Amino acid sequence: MYGLKTAALAKGATAIGVRLTVDQLETNYMVVLSINGVNHFEVVQNMEKSEIFPVENHRFSNITNTTVYLFDHNLGNIEMTLANSMNSILELHC
Repeated sequence: MYGLKTAALAKGATAIGVRLTVDQLETNYMVVLSINGVNHFEVVQNMEKSEIFPVENHRFSNITNTTVYLFDHNLGNIEMTLANSMNSILELHC
């Protein structure tokens, strides 16, 4: 995680690392998830409604009472169910 912060600062961006609960997630936060023992850097995203329900093209919340929508550059879009992770702490970089 320190490497990401160092790289961001070298490019003139501001970066901090904090530990937040799922309730504190916001769009564009970078989340570190361990998937099958491998760390993945995900981005909390806003999605178009049409990406899930191709009816109306409206934005909707990327974080609902049950789900967080993430993007991984290797795995693509990820729908993470919160029921399994409500008590977990995620390491975030904003």
